Amino acid sequence: MEDKVLRYFQLLEKLKQSKGYIISKKINLFSLSTYIFTENYNQLINQIELQTNPKGSQEIHSVENREKLREVQIETLRFLHNFLASAQSLIDHTRVFVNDLYDDNELFKKEFIKKIELTFTNDEVSTFIRNFRQYLQHFKAPSISVVTNLLSKDRNYQRRVMISVSDLQQFSGWKSLAKEYISKHDKNIDLFLVSTTYFNKVNNFYKWFSEKQDSLHKSEFKEMENIKIEMTSANIKEIINDFIKNVNMSKEEFDLNITEVMTVMEKKAFLSFNQSSKFKYVLSICKKNKIQLDQKEILVLIKRYRTIK
Repeated sequence: MEDKVLRYFQLLEKLKQSKGYIISKKINLFSLSTYIFTENYNQLINQIELQTNPKGSQEIHSVENREKLREVQIETLRFLHNFLASAQSLIDHTRVFVNDLYDDNELFKKEFIKKIELTFTNDEVSTFIRNFRQYLQHFKAPSISVVTNLLSKDRNYQRRVMISVSDLQQFSGWKSLAKEYISKHDKNIDLFLVSTTYFNKVNNFYKWFSEKQDSLHKSEFKEMENIKIEMTSANIKEIINDFIKNVNMSKEEFDLNITEVMTVMEKKAFLSFNQSSKFKYVLSICKKNKIQLDQKEILVLIKRYRTIK
């Protein structure tokens, strides 16, 4: 028993020291920045839809609910602030992350910089969003309003949350590309449209970045997964051996023990099966994790699993 425990902790230490584990920890920590940005975008869009959804926004736009509408718009500005701030944080965090992890990979850094330039550097919307963050954090809160347009004689209408162009033009910090974007709008800029356009650019960029990381670190991640499989295999083998040897262990106890070392998807599948299928699934898990069971162990396991209650 002591040998098994010692072996487990040896494998655990081997896992923690592996390059794949160290890299994945850095990637997971960095992913918090993309998560924060995404959630801030979602909150902003949900707040906009409170004011623009044809069915749900009727009540809030009634005369008696003017104060409620004002509260919603103030919250919209708060969510806008968070979205813009997290957009800049993501830019800064990405720069630090890439310099840390890929400082010695000049080939990838050149590819990364080129991708940044193509996606963001020379893009009007991206420049506008970066400058808009400076406007909101260092100049003032923008003026926003809800504009309603009739779409047909059937009294169908469209509501949009808009940013005042004349209000934006008071700021002197706009870069040339941002000025060009603003100049394409007569009176207002659609907050939903500009936010979503930028979010989609960012989202597509980080999908590309994630795929590149999987490719760059394929061998390191493979090594890490092999260590995890080795650890899981040792646990499963021990659980099966205990089940075979311990005549007092019930099937319920075995099921509980074996599911603790399964993935979420494996556990969900296992719990949905009947007893016969569960046994077969355990054998498939063994095969997947390269666990060798001899014929005698399988026969004893079958007997134990089918006879005990």
